[in-house]
Amino acid sequence: MTLSPVHPLGVIDSLGAFKYFALFLGSFLEGPVLMVATGFLLRLGHLNSIPTFIMLLMGDLAADFAWYGIGYWGIDRLLGRFGKILCASDEGVKRTGQMFHKYQNKIIFISKMTMGFGAGAAVLMAAGTLKVPLGRFTLYNFLGGSVLTTVLMTLGYLFGDVSFFIGLGLRAGLIVLPILVLLMGVLRTRSTPLKRMMGGGW
Repeated sequence: MTLSPVHPLGVIDSLGAFKYFALFLGSFLEGPVLMVATGFLLRLGHLNSIPTFIMLLMGDLAADFAWYGIGYWGIDRLLGRFGKILCASDEGVKRTGQMFHKYQNKIIFISKMTMGFGAGAAVLMAAGTLKVPLGRFTLYNFLGGSVLTTVLMTLGYLFGDVSFFIGLGLRAGLIVLPILVLLMGVLRTRSTPLKRMMGGGW
């Protein structure tokens, strides 16, 4: 079936190869939600699995490197200016960092695979602050991210087509998706686990 360019899925198709670059940018900003959504689009045949997986994973890892860089080069300045906004404190990052001395590899891998239990940014900044070797950081983030991306895309592929049977529900869902992404980002930033780790210890 040929879709009109004004249809949400028609817009996706009209982007051609650029839609994969859009996936990279979207994953950089909010990976997990987009991973589920792309699983649904894969089922409908609007995306190819391999380039989709690669771009989602690369975008998500790029965001991780950004947090790592903040910890490596500018954590003190960041916390001084925006600590309250990020629900983070210097003491909290230091406490998180102490755990890395014993469990570096496990913490990075599990945090990535589980989206940090709401405290992923704290873990990534702590890794940068403690100068965890970039090669090791990349390896375990890549492994954990591969598992996470596969699981979320599979969930979207298997269960995302529920809205297909609601007619215009698909169009409404794609319109609401950016709002859900924003809300999820806010909730993750303000989540209780992050506040506990960053402000009050484990």
